[in-house]
Amino acid sequence: MTREEILNPKELIAGVIWMTYGDGNITIPAQGNNGYFQVSHTENHEDYIQMKAALLSNITSVSIKKCFHSRSRSYNWQLWTKCHPVFTKLKPRIYLDGRKILSEHAVKMLSPLCLAILYQDDGRYNKEKSVISINKPLFSRLELEFLAKYIVDTYGLIFRVHRSCKLKDGSIGHEMGLRSSDRERFFDLIRPYVVPSMSYKVTTGGSASKH
Repeated sequence: MTREEILNPKELIAGVIWMTYGDGNITIPAQGNNGYFQVSHTENHEDYIQMKAALLSNITSVSIKKCFHSRSRSYNWQLWTKCHPVFTKLKPRIYLDGRKILSEHAVKMLSPLCLAILYQDDGRYNKEKSVISINKPLFSRLELEFLAKYIVDTYGLIFRVHRSCKLKDGSIGHEMGLRSSDRERFFDLIRPYVVPSMSYKVTTGGSASKH
């Protein structure tokens, strides 16, 4: 993905929204300043965090730091932006009572870039079983069904929503599973935006992939 591909303001905002729906977060400081975006990724996904930094740097400056976590005995990359009014405006569109909510407006902004971000953040590809899924247990079933409908209406790819796990509050989380016959068309759609360290999620053959 080049910087020229993300200069369109609508595409840029959509990218920020879907990065937040994935592994990212928008925080409003208690001092009442504007919000900022932050995200972290494992050590071997440096290229992925650099891709996100390239997108975000069209809005404001970005800092990246490699950190060691004593509990997990591993390194990861942490990214955060400067405070900016864009993040302040986006937060109430994405969060409700502290929970990320999937709005109709955000779903209709789902471009191939956004779908690639969602899959790289939350997608799994079990190559042995040829099963592709996007696990979003904190979204409601209705939210995911609305998203799945938009994807099939727009891109002709069929995702089916089914149970994935039991959450801490006792409720049931859900995920979207892709119809196996749509695999190659899905890969072709998102592959231009998949970084090398995530290429295992869009290749055929081999053993079951990790998350």
